[in-house]
Amino acid sequence: MTDTWGLHVGWLDTSVDAVMRTSDSESPISSFVWVLVTSLDSTTDLASIPAALAATRQYPTSRLLKGGLVIPMRDLQSVTSRQDLFRGFDELWLFDSEPAETKPNDVTIVGPLDFRTNEPTPELTAWMGESGCRLGLGDGIGMNYVTPDGELAEQLARML
Repeated sequence: MTDTWGLHVGWLDTSVDAVMRTSDSESPISSFVWVLVTSLDSTTDLASIPAALAATRQYPTSRLLKGGLVIPMRDLQSVTSRQDLFRGFDELWLFDSEPAETKPNDVTIVGPLDFRTNEPTPELTAWMGESGCRLGLGDGIGMNYVTPDGELAEQLARML
């Protein structure tokens, strides 16, 4: 875990799918209310993914937001438990309150980016501060994470 530009970043030998399937109430992600999904299997236009469209029909508080999917955490966990939504090269951003804007196109934490050897960009730092995002997860070959909260980063690292 590295503290760079006010963000705690790291890499874990796991995936977004494995983290989402963790049902432990002590999991660091269990306290989040909202999720912004911005990449599924390398696809960043989630309106083209049938599972994302189905989620917006099945869960009335879910919606598409400029290519991303905004969905309550409890609903996303329900979708994840029933189908293989996350297959690698997935990216999600976790919030305490419903996000109003999606992330900029030049902000990404999906592989091949690797926080063991790369630092977060100033654009990522600015967006996380402005948006109120408290945790980002992006996988590909292992999983990157980024958060402004040092305690949350430690909990995530201990979880896996």
